[in-house]
Amino acid sequence: MNQSLREEYKRLMAVYHTHEPLRRGELHTYPDDHILLFERRQQDRSYLIAVNVRNDQQSVPVPVSFAGRSFQNLYTVEEGQLPEKFLLDPYQYLILEIR
Repeated sequence: MNQSLREEYKRLMAVYHTHEPLRRGELHTYPDDHILLFERRQQDRSYLIAVNVRNDQQSVPVPVSFAGRSFQNLYTVEEGQLPEKFLLDPYQYLILEIR
């Protein structure tokens, strides 16, 4: 396995192990043919995970209950407000803590 891929997996696993709702929270899925989109929720903590499973850019519709809410990207630590939809590059993924 190449070193950069190994480091990527280590970072992902650190996020996974640091946030218990990602492992044990209630799961809610949003069906789509091109995007894997789901929510994990535990008590008052919500996470939105989006994965582009295609080799081309995809538009991701944000579930109505999340649009306009603030978030922190757990992978990049970026913060912002969720738009009504966003774009994901080929095979890109987001792990967002919804606030």
